[in-house]
Amino acid sequence: MTLRITRGEGYRIAAHSAGRDLQIHNLTLIIDRPLATCGDLSPPLAALAAALTERDLRPLQTRVHGAADPQLAAQVVAMWRATRTEQQADPPLSYVGNQPCVGGLLAGIQILAAAPRARSPLTCQTVVDGEHPCGCLLTVGDLRIACLTAVTGVDEQPDALPEPRAQMDRMFARAVRRIDELGLAYPHVARTWIYLRDLLDDYDALNASRTAAYRDAGLIPADIPPSLPASTGIQGHHATGSPSCFLDLIAVARRGSSAPLHRPLRTAHQCEAAMYGSFFSRGVTVDLGGLRLLFVSGTASINAAGETVHRGAPAAQILETYAAVETVLAAESVRFAQVVSSVAFCKDPAAYRAFQDLRSSSEIPDLPAIAVQADICRDDLLFELEPTAVV
Repeated sequence: MTLRITRGEGYRIAAHSAGRDLQIHNLTLIIDRPLATCGDLSPPLAALAAALTERDLRPLQTRVHGAADPQLAAQVVAMWRATRTEQQADPPLSYVGNQPCVGGLLAGIQILAAAPRARSPLTCQTVVDGEHPCGCLLTVGDLRIACLTAVTGVDEQPDALPEPRAQMDRMFARAVRRIDELGLAYPHVARTWIYLRDLLDDYDALNASRTAAYRDAGLIPADIPPSLPASTGIQGHHATGSPSCFLDLIAVARRGSSAPLHRPLRTAHQCEAAMYGSFFSRGVTVDLGGLRLLFVSGTASINAAGETVHRGAPAAQILETYAAVETVLAAESVRFAQVVSSVAFCKDPAAYRAFQDLRSSSEIPDLPAIAVQADICRDDLLFELEPTAVV
């Protein structure tokens, strides 16, 4: 199915569905103008909820990109839940706090959902950490898809917050435990999204924590491992404002099989991220039987030697980023037209203006992209893109 765009006053919803026995839907709400009050949020939220309801879709993972304000986050979450009935029993959502590039309160919402099919019934159970919901497990036939949401290294009501590195270690340990409890293993994890409140200060600690966790999980042997998940490590504030970091992930497996269903994607345009201490794949393709999800990692203006290029030139960095993404997609003979959802992280307003100018002049493809202002993992990087494609 081709990408379908529905337009409302100041927003768009990009929707795509694919698959036979299991039908996967990607829905992306993109806000095009500043929404200054919670009342302004009602029409786009209602339209997105209606798109789910009319197709009887079951959300597996919902990620909200909005302003970094705990009070606002609580209001947005409450408003979204009010659009859904108790019977729909959605899993918890992830709220990522960053300034929307268009201004206002909300930049957009991404939803990965599944549709039940009569010949292939599916079940969806809530995953809990203690009594706290933290994701869901979808089962259809022998296929299992686990989605964890907003996993932190902080207790719900801590007496004191641990240091960032300690939070990261506990965050990864919790994720590993939840995956193990579901009968999967961490090597089944295909995609992670990691958000750090103080990215530039804490990124080295993240790399060290992730390396240790992946070594313990068996993902890092002596040589560069073949099945690292795709990943984004970017600035993002937790809904409550307190944790230094939080994590979303997707793991996919066949019942009774230890073999990962994802394959790493490599490109000559950029070196392996592991070469400079960041253990993730440039992208992965996930075989769900009847369709493939292609997750491209957060990609920025880095060359084949692992160096930042085009320092101080946002337009040139954006063009370099798209060229790098294009080569990852090409590893699976995929084109930009097959991208169904993406997030564009812009370092500052100048980077966003360059992004808009390049799109309007058709120098880069006009992807369905939520745009937020956020620090990138290096101070001299001005732009990052994380696309998802369906084949």
